[in-house]
Amino acid sequence: MANRKLILISFDALSFEDIEYLKEKKNFAHILKNGAWVRRVHGIYPTLTYPSHATMATGCSVAKHGVVANQYMIPGDPDPAWCWYHDIFKAKDLITAAKEKGLTTAAIGWPAMGCHPDADYIIAEVAGPKNRTGEEFIRDYKACGATDELWEAVGEPNLHYRLRPAHPSNTSWFNAYCALGILRRYQPDLMIVHCAPVDSAKHVYGAYAERSKESLDECEIILGEFLRAVRELGIEDITDVIATSDHGQIDITHTSNPNVLLAQNGWIETDAEGNFTDWKAWCHTAGMCTEVYVKDKADEPAVYEFFRGMEGKYGIEKVFTEEETEKLGFGGPFSFVLEGDGTVKFGNEYRGEVMKAYPHPVGCHGYLPEKGPDPTTIAYGPDFRAGVLLEEAELADGAPTWAKVLGLELPDAEGRVMEEILK
Repeated sequence: MANRKLILISFDALSFEDIEYLKEKKNFAHILKNGAWVRRVHGIYPTLTYPSHATMATGCSVAKHGVVANQYMIPGDPDPAWCWYHDIFKAKDLITAAKEKGLTTAAIGWPAMGCHPDADYIIAEVAGPKNRTGEEFIRDYKACGATDELWEAVGEPNLHYRLRPAHPSNTSWFNAYCALGILRRYQPDLMIVHCAPVDSAKHVYGAYAERSKESLDECEIILGEFLRAVRELGIEDITDVIATSDHGQIDITHTSNPNVLLAQNGWIETDAEGNFTDWKAWCHTAGMCTEVYVKDKADEPAVYEFFRGMEGKYGIEKVFTEEETEKLGFGGPFSFVLEGDGTVKFGNEYRGEVMKAYPHPVGCHGYLPEKGPDPTTIAYGPDFRAGVLLEEAELADGAPTWAKVLGLELPDAEGRVMEEILK
């Protein structure tokens, strides 16, 4: 559609149940009344942030877009580097499609968008080690594509949010105000923004904890700031604003480290001090499931049978074969997947105890999508029907729908256009 602008805001871990609280708030009530609500959006497997956001940007399953986890698989490293950079994508995304159409583009805090060649304005998702200095943050953001000019305009003025004493929402406020600065200064045609106050709060306090509701108020404020900016810029009649999310969360009580089992049974080799030296099999966490990599294909049957014998123990509910995971859209370079029983998050540690308890239930995700709360989407603006309720859709349906609004081509997309919500 001609001369349209689109702002896609992902409120990470916002579930359809959370709307019961937010629908009484001014800004969410406004877009619910005057926009279209896709109440339950069925997530992908795994219900993990980076794979889900890749689906939200491409309309593809994990098997097709290639983003299989939040972090790179590095045997021997319990906390490997996060997937900051866009070069892991195997499918065309909205940013590239928009650039091909001659539109201006911005990606702020969106997972795995670092150094995207088709993003005009990038403030990347810089996850991983906490307690960085200001200089380290500047280094990392610029390494991921923030130009000196952009950093001076929007990064530096908002860096103080990332340097505050530890709080679940620090990164979200940084992302939101960087995005608002870009919107006001450059008015890109397509902007994708990732804000995770809900996800961060649920991870810390629990998926159903009363204190986690404070993060919903933050979503209300952030949404209001975007609506106000669009109004003040005088672009309401050409700008669509999408409030969406990637997954829900459920409470867990333990971390399970199946690499400890592999080390105890000779599949991971260590020296006399217990330090990693080599591997035959390695489990790489995807939250509440974990990917099992086997170096030598000849060892796959033995490793598979080993873990089959662990079903019902250590939080392992089921072992999915490569063929089974591909049918679930979760194909990748791993040999098979361990699905958790809903009480554990899988870790990468290969030393110490297999099971570690949390002091209180904490929220997590990465499970089969039917196990937990579904995410949700509200589409508001000149291209969406007011007051329409679509009961359900798939996570992959978002990207082709937003592409149609902007007149873009996403040939790799496996989702459908949600015609029901379009004018």
